[in-house]
Amino acid sequence: SESSVFKGTTTKYLILYGYYTGTIPNGSASVVLYHINAKISMSYTSVESMDIFNPGIVKIKSVQLRSVPASSPYYMTPSNTVNTNPSSVVNYTTITTGSNSGTGTGEAYSISDYSGNVTFYMPENISGTVNDVTSEELKGEYAPANATFIEFKGELFRDGSFVSNVVYKLYLGKNITTDYNINSNTHYSISIRFLGLDMNDTRLITSKTDNWIDGTW
Repeated sequence: SESSVFKGTTTKYLILYGYYTGTIPNGSASVVLYHINAKISMSYTSVESMDIFNPGIVKIKSVQLRSVPASSPYYMTPSNTVNTNPSSVVNYTTITTGSNSGTGTGEAYSISDYSGNVTFYMPENISGTVNDVTSEELKGEYAPANATFIEFKGELFRDGSFVSNVVYKLYLGKNITTDYNINSNTHYSISIRFLGLDMNDTRLITSKTDNWIDGTW
């Protein structure tokens, strides 16, 4: 679970690792330490589209990091490209509203209807690359099994009236198209802008009922 990423009962800590080979001179030596986790800093805004074919605004209701490896080795190489394909994955707790400074308590976040930010920490997840992904709208369609993604749930409004529930699945990686790798000791910074509704975007699911719809991504 997400809580297992952080160690400590009151104040939370992140695990670091390192190693030294050779004779230790004078009983001490410097050792470079690396973070065992990746850091994901995500911010979003949602603005109204005035396009006659794509009008409206999406109100964000929740954010969740999904398909995260359930375990992690204590040592790895930050530049690793070997597909690990975790045998078991978990979903982090859904964040719906409010804020948390993150100081000594875990991830920091601030979630509201039209803007927000979240910081996640997660184990390495090397899911590989897919060269068939020629645009960011297709990244969900070609996503490997157990690749990590951020899920946004929201509501589409037009002229102040509710239209449909929406779910966006944003797959992570080193780029917005072909890469699905999340490496340890690496900081990923993501800025997202929601502008109306594009039905050709494979990262999107819509529902005109009161229930969310799952899909194959």
